[in-house]
Amino acid sequence: MTIKEKVSIITPVYNCEKYIEETIRSVQEQTFVNWEWIICDDGSTDKTIDIIRERIRSDKRIRLISQEHSGLPAKGRNGALSLRSGDFIAFLDSDDKWHPEKLAIQTQYLKEHPGCHAVNALYELIGDPETVKFHSGIQEQSYHEKADFDAMFLKCLVHISSLMIRNSLINEVGIFDEDPGLRGVEDYDYLLRLTYRRPIHQISRTLSCYRIAMGTVLHDKEYNRFEKEMRLLEKMVTSGYERDNRRIRKRKAAIYYNRGINALYLYGGAFRKDFMQSFILDKTDPKILITLCSSWLPASLLRKWLKLLLSMKKKIKTRTSSKG
Repeated sequence: MTIKEKVSIITPVYNCEKYIEETIRSVQEQTFVNWEWIICDDGSTDKTIDIIRERIRSDKRIRLISQEHSGLPAKGRNGALSLRSGDFIAFLDSDDKWHPEKLAIQTQYLKEHPGCHAVNALYELIGDPETVKFHSGIQEQSYHEKADFDAMFLKCLVHISSLMIRNSLINEVGIFDEDPGLRGVEDYDYLLRLTYRRPIHQISRTLSCYRIAMGTVLHDKEYNRFEKEMRLLEKMVTSGYERDNRRIRKRKAAIYYNRGINALYLYGGAFRKDFMQSFILDKTDPKILITLCSSWLPASLLRKWLKLLLSMKKKIKTRTSSKG
């Protein structure tokens, strides 16, 4: 096959010496070789830059740019995007990695589906075994043929490191929002604005690895995801992306529910109050109702009970799909 298309890989990085070598290796092992990789460093103070520069010496497809520390992944992504020259754009967080065939499969999909402007793939969780086991027990990865705005507004179905888009779509969607109030959900904001214009197709193969690690914003108690998600919801409403009050209440209910789950499993706090508020906002979601009715249990038993319910749901779904 004659290679014509070029992929621009976009990565923001900050103090990632522990994982960046593994991430680089996963890109260099891609079976699709016509790529450029633009890495934007956000003022790292560890050995991250040294590791990247060492790799650049033997691989000129990798380009490193630097900026003063901002603490905003959006700013790093935008800096890298401004230098892109590829036909397709792939995003990769600095602690994630790809399966060797990731770029090849997604570029081929976009070539075979000219009407498709964005394609996603399934991912697997990696990291500390206990942390991965914990998140696998309380989270469920959703499969979809196409993720449109209506589905994405209620729940983020796409992980940024699994996404590839056409370069032309950047002009439609614009850049990542550098509002500090959206730090940590700026990728979700981008995906919402993207799906408002074009749906994201999904390949039902696992092609990327999403690292779950203690010390990231996901596990940082000081990082208020509830506040960030509420700010993003407000942006979607005030900017006119979503006007349906019923759907707005459902999304707000999900945000309260997620805060309750985080309080129950990670941080401690008034999780029962969040489950009640979630139910008040959305009385139609059986998950919320079951969780609320079960919340009279002691926290230790409730955690085990909810994990068991999710495990049973996954098994039923697996059996149903295998029969289909």
